[in-house]
Amino acid sequence: MEGGHATSAGAASSKSYWRNSKTESIHIALNNEFFTKKGLISLHDRWVAIRYG
Repeated sequence: MEGGHATSAGAASSKSYWRNSKTESIHIALNNEFFTKKGLISLHDRWVAIRYG
């Protein structure tokens, strides 16, 4: 599935948001690259930087 297809497949689901978040289509559409492009930081990367500094 490519970008738009994956998000529309997830949006059409009758699953709850929590269960839907674990589906492959959501992981493809909303991957780390997507959030990085939106300007969000990785909590894991931030934690590693603080922990191991």
